[in-house]
Amino acid sequence: MRKGKRRTPFGMRVKIKLLEQNMTNRDLARMIGMADSTVCDVIFGRNRRTKTQEVIAKALGMETWEEEPEKVREETGFRS
Repeated sequence: MRKGKRRTPFGMRVKIKLLEQNMTNRDLARMIGMADSTVCDVIFGRNRRTKTQEVIAKALGMETWEEEPEKVREETGFRS
């Protein structure tokens, strides 16, 4: 059995928002002016830059980032 890639808690929230909005990673990347690979890297935890996560969260209307930034950073293993 093949192991799938594991998403971070923040990455899971992003994927849920994308599904709710009927968008792909590529759609999001184009919307915010980033490379597809950057969005993918954030979802899977290879890119943990606060600024990048904030841009993605804001574009998707993720209130939790703004309301509870410490909780989201903690869940994602984020260290700024």
